[in-house]
Amino acid sequence: MVWLYRLLQNKRDGTKRRAPEKKVELSPLVTPGTREHRKRERWRKVRSSLAIRSLLQIFTFLWIAPVIALLVLNFKRYIIGASAWCPFGQCQYHALADRETGSLNTNSLSELDHQDHNLLGALQFVGKAIEAWFVIVAGGLLFDVAMLLAQSQQGLPLGYILSILEFGDLTNLFNPHMYTPLHAQAKRTEQSRRSPVYIFAFLAILLTLLANLMGPSITVLLLPTQQWVPIVHLEDQAFQEMNSVNPPSGDFVFKGSCSASELALGHYGCTGDQYASNLNSMAVFADSSEKARCGPATSIDPLIQEAYLSFTFNSTSGTKVGKRGDRSVIWIPNRLVVRTSSNEWARFNNKENHDGDCGLDDFDHGSFSKLVREHRAVSNRSLSTLIERSGPTIGYFDQSSRMCNSGPVFDITGTSPNQTVRCLDRRVVYDSTSQYEYTQCFRIGQGWNVANQVQDFSLNAPSDQYPMQRNLSVQVYLSDKTTFFNSSTDFGSGMGKCYADSKQNNGTAAASCDWDKIFSTLMPPPLRNTTDNVLNVEYRAMLKDSTQGLENVVWCPTVAYAGFGTYSLDPSPATNPQRELSLKSLPDSTNNATLLAVNPSWLLASWSVDANGSTWNDRLIVSIMQSTIVDFQDHFDNIIANISYTNDNDTGIAVPINKGATEFEKFHSFAIFQALSMIDYNFTKPNPATSKVTDASSHPILGTSISVRVWTFGPYSRTWYLGVVVACLGILVTLSRSVIAIITSRKKAPSPSNIELMVAALEHKYQEEFEGRRFETDKARVRYRIEDHDGATRFFPQD
Repeated sequence: MVWLYRLLQNKRDGTKRRAPEKKVELSPLVTPGTREHRKRERWRKVRSSLAIRSLLQIFTFLWIAPVIALLVLNFKRYIIGASAWCPFGQCQYHALADRETGSLNTNSLSELDHQDHNLLGALQFVGKAIEAWFVIVAGGLLFDVAMLLAQSQQGLPLGYILSILEFGDLTNLFNPHMYTPLHAQAKRTEQSRRSPVYIFAFLAILLTLLANLMGPSITVLLLPTQQWVPIVHLEDQAFQEMNSVNPPSGDFVFKGSCSASELALGHYGCTGDQYASNLNSMAVFADSSEKARCGPATSIDPLIQEAYLSFTFNSTSGTKVGKRGDRSVIWIPNRLVVRTSSNEWARFNNKENHDGDCGLDDFDHGSFSKLVREHRAVSNRSLSTLIERSGPTIGYFDQSSRMCNSGPVFDITGTSPNQTVRCLDRRVVYDSTSQYEYTQCFRIGQGWNVANQVQDFSLNAPSDQYPMQRNLSVQVYLSDKTTFFNSSTDFGSGMGKCYADSKQNNGTAAASCDWDKIFSTLMPPPLRNTTDNVLNVEYRAMLKDSTQGLENVVWCPTVAYAGFGTYSLDPSPATNPQRELSLKSLPDSTNNATLLAVNPSWLLASWSVDANGSTWNDRLIVSIMQSTIVDFQDHFDNIIANISYTNDNDTGIAVPINKGATEFEKFHSFAIFQALSMIDYNFTKPNPATSKVTDASSHPILGTSISVRVWTFGPYSRTWYLGVVVACLGILVTLSRSVIAIITSRKKAPSPSNIELMVAALEHKYQEEFEGRRFETDKARVRYRIEDHDGATRFFPQD
């Protein structure tokens, strides 16, 4: 900017020489300096300027075309395909694998990666070209506005006249020349305060920022990305309730295995043809995995098949239990949801007519099949596909951190018929600092609550070839209320004295037993979460050839929660050859789940045994549990003998691990998990008129969706939204440039070019406008008006 000040001062004290005027040779018919000569010169400049401006108008307006195209592609979320390079939508089908054979196309993957790399690199050059194009447009707008203001009556401060020369430089935002004219403007009259100088300063700052942001913004919009894009969404179920409190009923629960009449009579052995082998296969897999693992490596959970799909029971999450987050909840997939997902997998892979025994007529999936056919082309040319279904899941939680305990049993007969309180000694419970032993007492009998149920069955020893194995008598109780006490405290319930007095009464409830108070007293953490709707399973080892059992029983309490999760399936045989269905998006707290009361009959259906019946003699899991129950009891006695009430180490008691005891607990859990997975639920067809007002927590609308991983345009990050804003502002700048160009083209005197401004500065006669202004910031405040004087550009100081 210094050179301009010096040029404008070239007449000071007569010591500066003017540049010699260049003689212009004209037609001999026109005398130089005459009115006719000046008229012709002005007309020649106007015609030349109009031609150039017309070309610039076209050049400016064309910038909008690619930007609008990018915005349309992004807002429509246009899907390209398996590769970013997919001309005319002709991407290769089944890019990763062949749908039928499941073989992985490694050559295709390498080729797609090479094409994507080349295209993304080329698109960055395109983004840079669009950025440079915008800089020309924005620079032209700023120059035109500067000239319009400079040709007005008020003129324009010298610091702004040639701002186009510094346009686009971010350091210019910190240049005092940008702000000192505004300070001077504030000291002028009220009318002058409304001068467009403020608008020009704001425009210069805005265009500088846009010019620097336009490149990365256009690149964000221009480069496609790999995204998961939903292409199908269908809401087909309105959840009502879980059928856990009722026994299994209807032939819909165990499709192809049991009739409604068999289930009504308690003949749950009918599930054996379909599900008994599940428990055996889990036992075999767990046993082999335990032997195959090396050192402390975790064993692998077995896969279970339902219809076309497989799943695993052990879907553990960091779900917080109540206000405590130091216990995990194991969420069990629901077999009814798995079967529904199997139907959808079959329709997605065109297998609905291949097998009539998988329950494909359970639901009306006509809408789903139609949507799949409509989007078949997109799914075929995707990198991968994901089928997701929302549905209920049941979480298993054991508060004690031990799945099972062992101890004697004592029953207290209530004061009313069919009322009993069953007490189980020696339950070990861990909290955050110590381990404690409690006696657990719970109500049994429908005299307390009609929901309380009990079922009996037995696990018989196979034959004389296993003389060391014992028959196991199993009793399953559902109790609505449970309480705890030990020798130190009963938490104010009075159960400790009631227990001692009732023992003196040979099991008859003593006068000190205030049952309402006992079972309404709130237990402290970590006992509180196992006081309602507890399913207790008792195993008693029977003596050989005798109906007498051992004194101590092994008992395993279970608390179940109902929540909702997302069942996710990759249908590709290349990336998911086992067709495993996984659970995700599980509840983050049991406060967001519902406590379930589980009818004991569901455990009988899991074992495939009739009520009061016995299991088959040749089942492996039965043999293992019979042979390991004594190991568990011995191991638990060792734990009780070494228990510490002041141990600050939460890792547990230093008792050697007993393999037999571990196997007993593990195989018991398999039976529990299978029972929880069998529980079905009621649902209705969603009503569009009422679906929006449905309670989303207790009666959510369930459905399925299909997402594909493809190259696509669209919102995927916060920078995308910034890119859209910058692009829209760029369009406004371009339109403004066109409007300003039209305004300037109608003027009698066209705006001068940069060369004409320099010539005018060289020819300017200094009028002492810089007197007393020692600093550049002071000189930048001097205002000049630019006029066309006899066909030549001239500077006229206004201060």
